[in-house]
Amino acid sequence: MNKKKRSYKLKYNHRYIIVLFKDINYIETIKNNRKVVLCTSNSRLEFYDILKNLSSLLDDNFIQIHRTTIINKNYIKNVCKNYNNPYVILKDDVKCILSRSGLKNVMKYWI
Repeated sequence: MNKKKRSYKLKYNHRYIIVLFKDINYIETIKNNRKVVLCTSNSRLEFYDILKNLSSLLDDNFIQIHRTTIINKNYIKNVCKNYNNPYVILKDDVKCILSRSGLKNVMKYWI
């Protein structure tokens, strides 16, 4: 990731792709796999990495809402604070589950 250019260069299908931070909707890990899924409005890229590496490189527009998910604050559409099953809905209508600490982090931004 390049903080000055605010972009991330990743290897995908034997080629390199540059993704701008502002285009990233969310990033999540795949269970039982060492892959990460980076989702934009028009693409879904799977590649090998761990979420911790990516979270340390992202800017302040990103919130880790669960141990498996990081979202872009600018894409939040709605927050459901249901105590047993809190979640956030992004602008592309993707539903992402929130942990308790993730809910607190989102509410700091959302209020």
